[in-house]
Parts: sequence; C-alpha cells; structure tokens
Amino acid sequence: MKPVYLLIDIGNQNAKWQFGDEKGTFPSRQSELNQNLTQSFGHLNHVSGVLFVSVADQTCTNILQSFVSANWNVEAFQVTPKAEQCGVRNCYRHISELGADRWAALIGAWSMYQSATVIVDCGTAVTVDALTAKGEFIGGSILPGFELARDSLWQRAPGIPEFNALSPELPAQSTVEAVSSGVVYTTVGGVELLVHKYSELVGSTPKLLLTGGTCSLIAEHSSYNFEMISNLTLIGLEVVSRAIQQQPTNEQLTVP
Repeated sequence: MKPVYLLIDIGNQNAKWQFGDEKGTFPSRQSELNQNLTQSFGHLNHVSGVLFVSVADQTCTNILQSFVSANWNVEAFQVTPKAEQCGVRNCYRHISELGADRWAALIGAWSMYQSATVIVDCGTAVTVDALTAKGEFIGGSILPGFELARDSLWQRAPGIPEFNALSPELPAQSTVEAVSSGVVYTTVGGVELLVHKYSELVGSTPKLLLTGGTCSLIAEHSSYNFEMISNLTLIGLEVVSRAIQQQPTNEQLTVP
C-alpha cells in the first residue's frame, strides 16, 4: 500500500488538514484540541505518518504528537524553516524567526510554478512573501488581518460597537460602516502597496497568489488580478511528504 501522510496546518485559530482526498478544518484552541483531534481523525486508518506546521504554542504541538503516537504508533514530523528545502532557498536573516506556515506555502508555490511569485496569505495576520525566479525567498511582510484590525479598535476605542461581518460600504454613514470600510480598504491598500514593492524586488513580473481564510475580501476589493489557491500551506506539506517518501527505506526517515 502506498504511504499516505496526514498533513496538518495548525494556525492561531483553526487547523486545516488533508489525508489523501479527505480535507477538513477544526478550531485549534488548546483547551479543545485533543477533543477536536479525536473528532476529526478518529475514523482514519492506515496513517503512514503525520507532517505538520504550527504557529501555536509548544503545548499544542505536544498534544498533537501524543495523540498521533497513541492512535497510530507513527511519528509526527514538524516542518520548520530551513536554509534550503525542496528547491527553495531561505534568505531570512534569522531563519528560525520565519513562520513555518509561510515556509510551507513558499515550498508549495515553488513546486507549482518555479517562477517569481508574490504570495498573499490572509489569516489572523496577512503576510506578503516574495520568491525570485531562482527560488530564493527574499523576505516578506506582516500586517494585521481584517478581524485583528477591527478588534484592536474595539479594545482601544470603547465607543465603537462590536459587530461581525465586514461590509465596506462607501460612503460610510454609520460607525459600523466607517470601521468596516476603514479596516477593509486599509488592509487591501497595504497589501497592494507591498505587492507592488515586492514585485519590483524580485526583478520580473511575478505570479500573484492569494490564499487563506479571508482572502475573498482581498480578491473582491483589490485592483490586482490574483490567482486564488486554497490551502497553499498544505500543498507545501504534500511536497515535503513526497520528499520524505523518496528516502531509502533502510534509513531513518527525516524531514529533508
């Protein structure tokens, strides 16, 4: 039987996963993580191994690794940024500071196109990362995500009412509309400026990729023509899993 790896991307609020043709999402809160792992994965059989990235704290990593060992008696490999991996060279000044989810997304993008690329990933934070045509990750920027920017106004300006949906109506004629439009267009404008700057830095016309849970707001209101790709981080993990499976069977498996 061909090995099948369970791939997991543990974010600040949610975890995304893929096992063969199956995919899913569950909340990654530490207090509920073990229960959510059981509900999401209790039915899975023939798990050859687990490959994951995490931006959560070490406790969440420990919970996942204990669950994997207890249920399938296999190892959970944690992917972390490296100087070079799967064709991507890391130019970050301090490699360990780079988020593992961003690194996996870069690997995923390079595996798909092998060309200059600017990746916009929209989650709790919005990241804009740049790859050259030689597969060099030259760097990237981070700005608050839509909900984070909205919530910061609630916390610092008590007169602003709480609300959920962001509907950037113009002209804004209520406080909710004013906050919605300010948050959306500030974030979209920041992304567009960063995309422009990084496009200049990579030295050629790059592919523009958009991924992440709130990417539809960017796509709807940006003047750029992005290609939307679901779960780019999981695509990168799949690339790494194939590299692991290509290692000689008589050697101890390691993340290449």
